[in-house]
Amino acid sequence: MEGARQLQERCMLEDRDRAWLSPAESRHRQVRLNDEGAAEKIFGDAYADLHPLTTSVPHAHERSWADIFAEPGWAPPEWAPSETPIRSRASDEIGFPERQPGHKMTGSEFVRDVLGVAAADGPYNRGLTGPRREAAILAEIERGNVPDFLRHPKTVVVTDLHGNRAELKVMPDYLAIGTNYDFVRVPVTPLLAQTIAERYGMALPTKKVVDSVYQQAEVRLPAVGLVQSAADQSYMQGNGFYLKHDAIIDRQLADQPIDALVAGHKKDIIVSRYAASHPTRLDFYGFFDGNGKPIQGAHGGPHENTYVDYSHGARLVSQDVIVNGRRMTYDEVLRHPQLAGLVSDDGAFDPRLVYRRPVDTSYNRIVA
Repeated sequence: MEGARQLQERCMLEDRDRAWLSPAESRHRQVRLNDEGAAEKIFGDAYADLHPLTTSVPHAHERSWADIFAEPGWAPPEWAPSETPIRSRASDEIGFPERQPGHKMTGSEFVRDVLGVAAADGPYNRGLTGPRREAAILAEIERGNVPDFLRHPKTVVVTDLHGNRAELKVMPDYLAIGTNYDFVRVPVTPLLAQTIAERYGMALPTKKVVDSVYQQAEVRLPAVGLVQSAADQSYMQGNGFYLKHDAIIDRQLADQPIDALVAGHKKDIIVSRYAASHPTRLDFYGFFDGNGKPIQGAHGGPHENTYVDYSHGARLVSQDVIVNGRRMTYDEVLRHPQLAGLVSDDGAFDPRLVYRRPVDTSYNRIVA
């Protein structure tokens, strides 16, 4: 069997030739980069004190929406069938842009060189935060700096009480920057999550979709909370905590294929009737415990729409949905009075009303 050091050397050669590892090899490499078995994807031994973890198997434009909302008499346009463009390049791909030629920035390089935090600094280091961090993440997405495995969605089936059936396509894990062998999951505000989703023909999940993803996941992880002190509370929005939580998740996934549908480990940013009627607030849900119960409830919370911390994740859903054998968009289903129950416990609502109005105008530049 190929040793870890030999695997690392081969990966370096393959990187030079622009060849990617297989999913199984990629996951193997992330957590076994030396013969001693240290979890060194990007973190060295900085988090060697992490407790043992378990895995359960399978179980720009110039006028922002904030400006538009402020106009007297504004209302969303009338709904028309199939108005939302579906930009995916192929039926089996999420519509992120192609990676720009020559752009090889890894997840560890992005966090270190752009966000200003190294693993050796430990969790109590904020680095670049706020709208500047959001803009930096968006710039990498626009350059196509997304792991290849996130471009290939997993199918999740949902039903309602009337016998309707729909097939959804969701990202196998949460939004991340980097390559298959070196990526970092990047929590973002709901404002940026919605911008990325709309720009590339995707959407955010509902509570019902999050539950369905969890129930059908190939790998279900117990969520790990990190806040145990006032200091933790103070730094939980910083990039040091982003890295620490990401390292924990990688250890949980040590023996799993990189392209497995994984759930439970983050609080999903969701769209909901609450979020539609409270456009300056954040709605999120998930963070499942070891018994499969969500720690974070939906439909309201203490945070405004510019808030984000280490525990959040953006799992994007393709707009391409098959309902009873017929192609529709996800947004159409959410607005449909008879079919919304397929994806929503709230009934029908208009997702175009969600996460449009930043409470802080410095975030206007990242709103679609």
